[in-house]
This record gives sequence, structure tokens and C-alpha cells, in this order.
Amino acid sequence: MRSAIALVLALLPLAPGGCSDQELAETTSLECTEGDPGRERHGTDCLCCHGGDFSVAGSIAAGAPIVAVEVDDAAGTHLVMPVDAYGNFFQHEPVAGPLRARTVDALGRVRTMVGRAPHGSCNRCHAAGLQPGPLDAPAR
Repeated sequence: MRSAIALVLALLPLAPGGCSDQELAETTSLECTEGDPGRERHGTDCLCCHGGDFSVAGSIAAGAPIVAVEVDDAAGTHLVMPVDAYGNFFQHEPVAGPLRARTVDALGRVRTMVGRAPHGSCNRCHAAGLQPGPLDAPAR
């Protein structure tokens, strides 16, 4: 089943800078992938299972020196999410899309997403094997 989901996700066209609302609707009907419970299911679509708990959630690229992910929503709310030991981040506070997102590394360098995200399910678009790929820090 995981390979079927990966195939469906791989075939979805991605808009520059983020997934579209249509892609969000198409992927919400898919079964949630299990992921590795020993890594807090790093890289899987967090909101697939935790949509009632989190408003924004995702994972950073393995080994990326990102310490926080920041989001500004359409209502002007600014959220800072520290990255946990598993490379995941999440927020419970509700957000209003579209979202402006950025990563912050340990040196305070910021990498801002080019477009606006229509939703807070970061791994739905930033998964391994998809473009634009997992969240990473600015080039050194």
C-alpha cells in the first residue's frame, strides 16, 4: 500500500513553492502511511493522522541544521516551531492559509519558501522523492 501511495504522490503535479488546494483535497483521501514509530514517523504526512491535533506539522531533511520552522498565516499570526530530536516540528494553534513559511538554522540564517503554502501539512509536499523535497537549511 505504501508504494501505491508513494506512486500517487509522485504523480501529483506540484506548483512552484507549494502544493495547491486541489492537491491537498486529492491527497486527504489517501490512507495514512505508518512511518517508523522509532523516529516519530519522520517524513510522513503528520496531518493525515494528527489533523485534529496539529494545524502545522512536518519534518526537516535528515542532518539539516534547522533549529526552527516559522510560519506567518493570512491573519497575521506568527508561529515558531522548534525542531525536536526526531527532526519533526508541529503547532497546535489554528492557522488561516495561505501560509508564509521559513526555516531558521543554528546560525540564525533564514530560508523563506518562495510561494505560500495553502495548508500546514508540510510533508505532503516536502517529502523525499518529491520536488521541492524535504525542508533544508540555506546553502552555506
